[in-house]
Amino acid sequence: ELEKGTSKPYERLQQRASERLLKHIIDTVYNESVTVPSKLNSYEPFSPETYGETNFKMVTQAVTAVNLQAHETFLDLGSGVGQVVCQVAAMAPCSHVIGIEKADVPNSYSDLFQ
Repeated sequence: ELEKGTSKPYERLQQRASERLLKHIIDTVYNESVTVPSKLNSYEPFSPETYGETNFKMVTQAVTAVNLQAHETFLDLGSGVGQVVCQVAAMAPCSHVIGIEKADVPNSYSDLFQ
């Protein structure tokens, strides 16, 4: 009986996941969802289809530096399979977190969740 009769379970729901737990969740979801990761990098080098990639640490630094507020919206253009969108949604209190991806392969992974 974990904390039966107390308000602690509700209080725990109001807390954000630690960075370590969040990274684990995002990595696990990616590894389970993206069945053929090599297809994500099958684009012509130096073409308009290429763009810089980020990593968990860079996104953490950006979210901390920008200090998104509850009334703001985060928009990720070229969101790939959505790791940044998921990370920002988990880390920041902004009202909307949106990812837009036009490339067919990463975009096809979103069809799995509709």
